[in-house]
Amino acid sequence: MAEQKKTEGNALFKSRNFEQAILKYTEGLECCPQDDKDTLALLHQNRAAAYEAVGEMERCLQDCDDALAANNRYVKALVRRSRVLEKQGDLLGALRDLTLSSFLGQNFCMDSFQRAQLLLMKLSSERAALFLCAREPVMPSNSFIKSFFALFTQDPMVNWNGTNCTETTAAAGDTSRDDASFVQACRLYRENRFKEIIGVLNEVVARGSGEPYYFEALSSRAIFHLLRGDTQRALEDLNEVIKEPTITPELRSNALIKRATVYLFNDNFNESRQALDEAVSCCPKNPDALLHRGQLSVFQERFSDAVNDFDAAKDCGGEESVSEMQKAFSQVRMKMREGTTAMKSAIDQLIECCEKYPDRPDALVLCAQSLNVQGQKQKAAELFRKSLELDPENVGIEVHLRILEGDLNQDVEGTIEKLEALGQKDPTCQLVFETLGPMYLRQGEVKKALGAFDRALVVAYNQKEVKQLLMLKTMTEVHLMISEQYPDLAKLPLQFLPQQ
Repeated sequence: MAEQKKTEGNALFKSRNFEQAILKYTEGLECCPQDDKDTLALLHQNRAAAYEAVGEMERCLQDCDDALAANNRYVKALVRRSRVLEKQGDLLGALRDLTLSSFLGQNFCMDSFQRAQLLLMKLSSERAALFLCAREPVMPSNSFIKSFFALFTQDPMVNWNGTNCTETTAAAGDTSRDDASFVQACRLYRENRFKEIIGVLNEVVARGSGEPYYFEALSSRAIFHLLRGDTQRALEDLNEVIKEPTITPELRSNALIKRATVYLFNDNFNESRQALDEAVSCCPKNPDALLHRGQLSVFQERFSDAVNDFDAAKDCGGEESVSEMQKAFSQVRMKMREGTTAMKSAIDQLIECCEKYPDRPDALVLCAQSLNVQGQKQKAAELFRKSLELDPENVGIEVHLRILEGDLNQDVEGTIEKLEALGQKDPTCQLVFETLGPMYLRQGEVKKALGAFDRALVVAYNQKEVKQLLMLKTMTEVHLMISEQYPDLAKLPLQFLPQQ
């Protein structure tokens, strides 16, 4: 009898007589034996389809739940429920059901795959916006701050020599005050007391534009806002500097480079290039502007433009080792597309650059990463070790080394232990925790993976990184939800992570 009612309901559904179809499915459910789970699941799912067709979403959702209670591997009911949950704003539940349907389904469905990717990106974007508004900014480690400031050699605080000043400073006249002054901030920078600097800069700025080094303080403070993940405040400081007509071209160019960095953090590549073009235009001899534009060109695979800028930076008095290193690395990136032989020749040039400047840990890291891509893992590990000897406090370098050593020794557990120790050594190193997360997942330690992603999020310093980490965390949460209900699916891989 239940089968007959289902058949009659299906005929009515096909003729788009949804209300009558609902009645037939209901009659079928009333006479269906409670131990006939397959038929119960079919009737609930079909009635859910009819309810969806007439816009009765709550009843549709309830029937999907009932169908899955009868058969928790019913793919049609999962896909339908995911669609309804998405309409109701429950994106996590929708993603869970869509992911589970892909695990259980017999055939790969590109539409479901693309829909799940869109769901994941939408949910991660919403979570990222909420997370960035609510979190307390965290300053990264001293080693990371030093590495970041090294990108801005013309920053007024980095470049301070005790006598240089802008026109606004000279006009103000008072350069003798050391209490909460820009000069004090410069001295703190020289002493690597980075976490004390932003408080001093805040006091300088609070005294207003008549304060000596006011605009220099704004420009330098913007970097600390960036490091703490506050791109909005960084832009506010930089915009005030850039629009000031009395500052020197050098200071304006420096602020434009930093504005380009903010745009880059937010994936606004066109705005970033425009800001760098302005930085070069207003101060053509600023090597930082040329180097940053060259690095952006490498990222965008505009290799000829990159080489021209690196050569120009060297001619403008920029540090020769940096220009040559970046030029050699751009050649490696360019030759990657031409095959192993061409890439080997480019890597040989990068190695020569490292031998020419053996005291540059950043050059050694670039070379090690290039060798690792080519499969020369032993040589890459040697260069990482040399780089770490030159910069022993740089936990990021040690993370790369420990991962590579673990790969060479095929010792996953040992690598995890070493990375956990590095996390204790420097709890602000994002790379440690974003590396541990996927490693825990591969070991089946899903809850540990979630903890690692949470710790990485605390110290992530730009919107792009927060969003990517939240994608990983969201899919891990979905994986945990599924594995708790379906233990046999626990070891299946994470799905739907977009390629970066």
